[in-house]
Parts: sequence; C-alpha cells; structure tokens
Amino acid sequence: MMSYQIELLIATGLISAVASCFGAVAVNVVRFMSKRDVEADAHWVAEFDLERYRGLAELFRRDDFDFLEAQPGYVPAIAARLRADRIKIARGYLDRLEREIRVLLNTANRMAVRSSEDVNDFSAFLLKREVSFAVTLTLLRSRLFLMSAGIRRPIPFDDLLNSLQPLVTQSRQMALSVG
Repeated sequence: MMSYQIELLIATGLISAVASCFGAVAVNVVRFMSKRDVEADAHWVAEFDLERYRGLAELFRRDDFDFLEAQPGYVPAIAARLRADRIKIARGYLDRLEREIRVLLNTANRMAVRSSEDVNDFSAFLLKREVSFAVTLTLLRSRLFLMSAGIRRPIPFDDLLNSLQPLVTQSRQMALSVG
C-alpha cells in the first residue's frame, strides 16, 4: 500500500512539474507575442545584423573553463564566478535580442500589410517564426536558470541564431521591395 502512495506522489509531482513548464512557456509566448507597439523603418530592417549576437555562443565554451582550471591558484569558486558573470551577460544579450526581434517582427508585419500581395505566405512565415522564437527564447532562459542553479548543460545559442537567419533575410527582402 505504501508503495502505491509513493508512486502516486511521484507521478503527481512529475505531472505538476510538466504542467508548470508548459504554463511558463505559454505565458512567455503570449507575453512576447502581445508586444506590438514597437516598430522601426525599412532601413533599420535592411541594416539589422545577427552577427552582433554571435558572442553568445562563445560565452560558455569549455576551453575557457579548462584553461582557467589549469592555472596556478585555481579554486572552483573562480569558475563559479566566471559562470555567474557569463550568465548575466547571456541574459543581457537575450533581452536585447528579444527586443530587436520584436521590432523586426512588428516592422515586417507592417510591411507585409502595406504590400500589395502576400509574397510566399510571408504573413504565415512571420507568425511561425514569432511563435518559434518565443518558445526557443523561453527554453534558453530556462537553461540559463538551470545553469545558475549548478546544472551545466550546453546552451545552443548558435541554433537560435541560425534559426533566425531566414527571418532576417526575408524581412530584408520585404523591406527592399516595400521601402
């Protein structure tokens, strides 16, 4: 009888944790998608460059931490401090990237509305990218949180940036045709 109660308790805890995760993702997606008040002009879209965010992928390179560990006088607190500093930097990068992608999406949506036709279902493309970005951003922030709690797993910042490249490219093309 006791075993059944323990199993039920574990199952309930797991279901609650999964539901909480889905809830957090949903809240963050809705929050991101509801920010429609910031826009820029076609020139800003044409000049937008994801390369300024490539430094994200370098923040948690294992080589840096291995080098640090090999130095005389190394203590684990030094690596913990470096990791904490880099987590703060990564959060700052992600906050700025979120703002700029929001501006890019809003501006691209406005340009699509002004365009005489929906070229290659650009509006549907934008909506898919918007949802995908919001979910991915939430997951990356969750991984940063776990890293700050001591769970060290690689964070695929390159995957995020590579997934945004088609959005940037197609938005630039739209800016050139409308702008």
